[in-house]
Amino acid sequence: MGKYTFYNALLEKITFFILYAFLARHLEKELYGNVILVFTFSSIVYSFFELGLNSYFQRELTYKNVKTGLKIDQAIILRIISFILYISINFIYLIPKTNISFFSVLIILILVFLLNINTFFSNIFYGLSDFKTPFKSLFTARIIFIAFFLVSIIFSPGLEIIISSLFISVICQCVLNIKYLKVSGVKVRIYKINPTLIKSILKSSLPMGIGVIFVWLYNKSDIILIQQMVGFKEVAEYAVAYSIYQLSIFFPGIFLVPLFSELSFEFNKNKFINFKYVYNTAIYLILISFLIIIVLLLIGDKIILIVYGKEYLLSKNILYYLIIAIPGLFLNNLTGVTLNSIHKEKLVMISTFFAFLINIIFNLIYIPKIGITAAIISTILAEYSALFIQLIFVYYAQKELACKI
Repeated sequence: MGKYTFYNALLEKITFFILYAFLARHLEKELYGNVILVFTFSSIVYSFFELGLNSYFQRELTYKNVKTGLKIDQAIILRIISFILYISINFIYLIPKTNISFFSVLIILILVFLLNINTFFSNIFYGLSDFKTPFKSLFTARIIFIAFFLVSIIFSPGLEIIISSLFISVICQCVLNIKYLKVSGVKVRIYKINPTLIKSILKSSLPMGIGVIFVWLYNKSDIILIQQMVGFKEVAEYAVAYSIYQLSIFFPGIFLVPLFSELSFEFNKNKFINFKYVYNTAIYLILISFLIIIVLLLIGDKIILIVYGKEYLLSKNILYYLIIAIPGLFLNNLTGVTLNSIHKEKLVMISTFFAFLINIIFNLIYIPKIGITAAIISTILAEYSALFIQLIFVYYAQKELACKI
């Protein structure tokens, strides 16, 4: 099961790594900073409309009931409503602040939204214990992107052509996901609004959604604050190091995506989970995180030089400090999955809120004083504070479940 989530995450990370690297090499540093700002801000805005539906439906479909199909219909309606709000908010903020074309901004905004819709579809498949189909959709769609990308390179493409190539690929992925879901017995329909059912969904999903918002904020707000307080060139330098640091995040998914489905099924069925699986996964994640740190310390500068060029070589110093956060990042993903699987999503929300609070306060105080260094320190503090708080919650949750046996 885990191998397909690995392939999925790896392919997506490589796609965006190549995309950002190509743009960094072919755009002026300030223009590249503008592009990163649009991707980052739109991702943050989307997180406010994610509503926890991805994790909710993965958990829900591990143990289906007669209302599951109707709930998916309501989720589609919520996505349509959220799209209007998402586009409006992004335009209001981004159009006056960026120096790229209106068309580029529009394509990136729709692209980010559709990428997240595909993630929603993938989570439905994961809930059905089907880990292969989402990869099949993604692989087919990204072949289309690579074909357009390679052809466009021949004609010295501009920003609009490159992001349009990915846009076409994402639409194809969306169409394939809907087709395969239908084969699996899940119809994607626009149905009439059912307020009672929506309320039932949001009661459980919204705390997970708020948790996602706080995670997105403490992961992405650094870019916004650096842009506001320092400048677009610094945004580009930080984004290069951060993109390599974020490449590591697909490794936990190998274990955590199937683990979430397994733990959710076990809890929905027995109202208990075997924490032995959690401990074993923690050991694997710790070992992998330290291995990644060693690799990036040894060849991180070479990766930056080969992929982004010597203009961004100073980003290696940012990367060497950012990687300190990797073990915390891996393990708080594990503790978050564990708590969500036993319906303790409110505790995840609380922990990510405090991590965000620490991150944003530190950045606001210290970015004006020490610049990018503040963003690095705040990232490390946020990951480990989230982990520490969630470890406490997992400990007491385990004791609570043990008492009910």
